[in-house]
Amino acid sequence: MHLRAAVLSFAVLALTVHATPLSDLETARAQANAHFQAADARVKAVSTTLSEASQSFRNCRNGALQFQFTGALSKLETSRRTLEKGRREAQSLRQALEAVRTRLEAGHARRNAPTPEASVAAEQVYAERLLTDYVRPLDGTLVPLIDAYTTGMTAYSQALTDYAAFCAKPGYTAAGGAAFVTQLQPAIDALAAKSEQLVSAVAEAKRATSDRAVSAK
Repeated sequence: MHLRAAVLSFAVLALTVHATPLSDLETARAQANAHFQAADARVKAVSTTLSEASQSFRNCRNGALQFQFTGALSKLETSRRTLEKGRREAQSLRQALEAVRTRLEAGHARRNAPTPEASVAAEQVYAERLLTDYVRPLDGTLVPLIDAYTTGMTAYSQALTDYAAFCAKPGYTAAGGAAFVTQLQPAIDALAAKSEQLVSAVAEAKRATSDRAVSAK
């Protein structure tokens, strides 16, 4: 009887030793949540920056400069709308990840392991799935996507701020205005590319999360 109990204890201990995801789960989850909260705070901060930049832009009353900036502004606004689409899709991705988490937790709660060994093994599998299908995508995919949005909106706000600063300078000339628009164009082009990349990256992440949702059922 004592020998059997010792063997059983050894088996459970062996499974526990190998169950590193179980011991890592809470640490990784706390880290992912902290990173997400920080990224969300950056979104709120960039919203304030955008509001201030937009107001400065609207304060410009130089009609000739506004006319010169028409094409660049159109491209900027397209990028802004694309970035906002990426942000909305990132929010949808967060909801999809939460759905995966809910399914995994519900499935884990329904499990009724027949033996202590099976119980430890089930805990390990659950921890591995939660790490792989929820925590790591939250930290390694969603947070960078949110930061790509804030980086893009920061660049957009900077373009408006630069425009307002140039508009406020005395001694405007058509040549100077054209040179300013030309100088700003590379940043506008880069922003357009990054905004499209954000939407594509979010779409790819959502497809991967959809696959995880199916496997979590």
